[in-house]
Amino acid sequence: MKHLRTIILTDAMYVPVEQTINRIFYREIFAPIFVGLRKSGLEIQNAKSLGVERALIEGTIYYDAGRFYGRFNASISKELLSIGATFDRRSSTWKLPPGASLPARLQLAVAEADAKATASIREVVKALDDIHLGESSDIDEIKKNYGSGLWRMNEDFIKATKAIGIVPEFTEEAKDRISTEWATNLDLYIKKWEAEEILELRQKVQANSGRGQRAENLVKMIQHEYGVSKAKAKFLARQETSLLVSKMREERFTEIGCPTYTWRGTMDGRERPDHKHLEGTVHSWKSPPVTNRDTGARNNPGEDFGCRCIAIPNLPEGFK
Repeated sequence: MKHLRTIILTDAMYVPVEQTINRIFYREIFAPIFVGLRKSGLEIQNAKSLGVERALIEGTIYYDAGRFYGRFNASISKELLSIGATFDRRSSTWKLPPGASLPARLQLAVAEADAKATASIREVVKALDDIHLGESSDIDEIKKNYGSGLWRMNEDFIKATKAIGIVPEFTEEAKDRISTEWATNLDLYIKKWEAEEILELRQKVQANSGRGQRAENLVKMIQHEYGVSKAKAKFLARQETSLLVSKMREERFTEIGCPTYTWRGTMDGRERPDHKHLEGTVHSWKSPPVTNRDTGARNNPGEDFGCRCIAIPNLPEGFK
């Protein structure tokens, strides 16, 4: 059986979409949070330069029920030792002797830390409550990204069909229709995830207000969630563009008389068993194989979440 070259998902097709989604997530969710943190006066300092008092105030360490938690440098450890604290290796904390109390200056530092943490949480919650999703749309930017990706896909298709002398036209109207449809769908996914993320962030921020929590913990949590949003942006961009590539393969190769394809995987040891099982098998675009034997789900290559497999178009008998 003879094959044609196929359309391959490349970074250039989805990275611009990923960058746009990242900008949306930052502008809509995290920029207001970072502004709120600055309003509260929160500044996380380097532990190497802090003594106990400043470390307490800035949230590098915190005190609760006779113990000091956090990051300890030599200077902090020496100072804690001087007030009678001992280091507990099992919990990596410094603890005061039973019945001992903090020096007055450190009691004031703890109170200031509490006030700062409370202010930070209040400002972040306010920032989250003030977010109004959907006030500005990025559909046009996403549509432009998809339009550029579609031209790249079509260039791959043209290279593939040169071997048989068939180059069907891909019109501006078709590009506009497809990119509008996919941009609208992605915009809905983005807004749904943003709404869920705001609710989850608010719950986590409020949980951070419990005793023993400090400003540094709040910042770390927000930084982690920002990292999660970047991972989500990449997943959304790659997954949706992979689906678009799959649909373009189906439409364009069916259009020139190639109704079937051969399933090819990466064979790098990371494939799902059900996908690896399909290696080298022939299928119709219109009747995808089972890609999950537990659920019975059917997909063409690239349609299942995270799928890196590709469809190699088969030339029917009579093609030269």
